[in-house]
Amino acid sequence: MKVVAETLGVARLNLVDRLKGKTKPRRRYHKAQDAELVLRIATLVTSRPTYGYRRITAILNRQLWSEDLAPFNYKGLYLVMQAHDLLLVSFYGIVGWTFRHCLATWISMKKAASSTVSVIITAYEAASTIAGAVRTALAETETTEVIVVDDASKDNTVEAAERAGQGDARLKVVRCTINGGPAAARNRALAITTGDFIAILDADDFILPGRFARLLAISDADMIADNILFVDENSSSDDLPLVPPVSPRVIDIDLVSFVRANHSIRGKKRQEWGFLKPMIRREFLDSQNFRYDETMRLGEDYDLYVRMLQKQARFRVSTEVGYAARWRYNSLSSRHSTADLQALHAAALAHLSVGGVDDTARTALRIHAKELKRRFLLRDFLDRRAEAGRLTALLSACRDPLTLAPIARGILSDKLGAYRPPPASRIGRLLIE
Repeated sequence: MKVVAETLGVARLNLVDRLKGKTKPRRRYHKAQDAELVLRIATLVTSRPTYGYRRITAILNRQLWSEDLAPFNYKGLYLVMQAHDLLLVSFYGIVGWTFRHCLATWISMKKAASSTVSVIITAYEAASTIAGAVRTALAETETTEVIVVDDASKDNTVEAAERAGQGDARLKVVRCTINGGPAAARNRALAITTGDFIAILDADDFILPGRFARLLAISDADMIADNILFVDENSSSDDLPLVPPVSPRVIDIDLVSFVRANHSIRGKKRQEWGFLKPMIRREFLDSQNFRYDETMRLGEDYDLYVRMLQKQARFRVSTEVGYAARWRYNSLSSRHSTADLQALHAAALAHLSVGGVDDTARTALRIHAKELKRRFLLRDFLDRRAEAGRLTALLSACRDPLTLAPIARGILSDKLGAYRPPPASRIGRLLIE
């Protein structure tokens, strides 16, 4: 009876009905189904390696209910776990995972459990938002320290950070007497960090619960990031917009895909992976003697990531949301000075000078450098026109005729921009959709 039931693909209780033609044949399960649950299930199984599918189902359904989502049938969950080798099995009389997954999971859990995270928060006049950043960083059990570097603020940023810490010894506050920019402030924090991983957190952003545990469960990476949810500037971790659905997966990012994601292509939306906030393995930074370029006040994250990828850093990104960024129309990153663009263009040229880069990557880097040059030339021309007048600025530009075309295109684009609708709000949207 058992052999017949297994051959027909039905339960023994339904065998009679199946033979009488009263039930429909069961379709074969495909791994592509229920993909959004696999990463969530794997996280539960990793933290509870001795739990069977029924107990995993109970925990998963509690999570789903708390998120106002429909519960999952335990039989369906069994099929999902079976298809992805997540079930408990009998191995030489010992209950556990298959040997392959048991060994891999044990190693991953051991590394994740022992890894520590140093959170760096650089702040300039962020008294109204820094409390949320500090509190959510300290709430993570993997956090060994939170280092706040106040970049010569004139408000009570330091006091707000210390109040949010509530006497937690893991909070360290460093005051700068001169404003050196985010790159210099981060380097100052890096000099005193002790964690295995470095997590950069902007002072007006915050992280979601369980972020570090989820990221540390991703193996074989020097940079580990996750998706970013854009929220209103008055939002908090307890008041989030509805998170758009996204298929859980891990993306491996190489140098070419990262640089191309930051290209501006007419008619296409930039992926803007330079906005990602990865946890960075401290050992990799130290082995390459990498730090932030303190001449930069714009794109310093992008520059560091490119230099790491050029040295074969492994960059892995989860599509699950773990970072919340407050979105403003007039954010600091949208106000670029000529000096900022010049420093960013200089960094792009430095990337091109690095050896050992293949032709595809070099082409991507060259395109990006060309885009930055156009932006710098236009900004420089507009500054000269404001200071010395249109004629003087035009005569200065004519000294190098090759600069006239990008300047003209930039001015035309700005003029046409006045007739375009304002940019759509990103509130409630994800960086990786």
